[in-house]
Amino acid sequence: MIDGFQNAISSCGLLDLRRGGDRFTWEKGRGSEDWVRERLDRALVTYSWQNIFQDAYVETLVATNSDHSPLFLCLNTTLVVYHKKRFCFENSWSFEEECRGVVEEGWQKQVSIPIDVRIQHVCARLKDWVDKQRDRFKHRLKLCRTQMARYSNKRDLVSLELYRTACDAYNDLLLQQETFWR
Repeated sequence: MIDGFQNAISSCGLLDLRRGGDRFTWEKGRGSEDWVRERLDRALVTYSWQNIFQDAYVETLVATNSDHSPLFLCLNTTLVVYHKKRFCFENSWSFEEECRGVVEEGWQKQVSIPIDVRIQHVCARLKDWVDKQRDRFKHRLKLCRTQMARYSNKRDLVSLELYRTACDAYNDLLLQQETFWR
């Protein structure tokens, strides 16, 4: 059966697209001593497609609530944005404890100036804070993925608990991200 599949791929002129992330795309019994992980899903392309998108690759994303991991096609294209985005407060920031302090500190420092200038001052402080938070957020997601990858191949109870803790933290971060995009 596998030979027939490989023959079909070969006769169609297909090849596996370069991969990033975890090589496993399916698992059973996650977080238990009977945890099984396999590579079931593939991304196949033609030679002509690969010549057009030479830097393309497929990345296995982390799926903590499913036994199948999604695949993400990365084309490595550049998006150019020319307009300046106006400042908008995002609801996801309210999940961060520091946000309130940034607003209060910015608001109370400029008590004697007009309200519109105070608002601009708070906005500027929030923009700076958000830029730092965005970097920290990406780092925290990466740290959770790294920890999950580190403990995913171990079956002792301590490693399984560390995996679950990293998985819970990752899910909390994804909830924040979902709130931001909503």
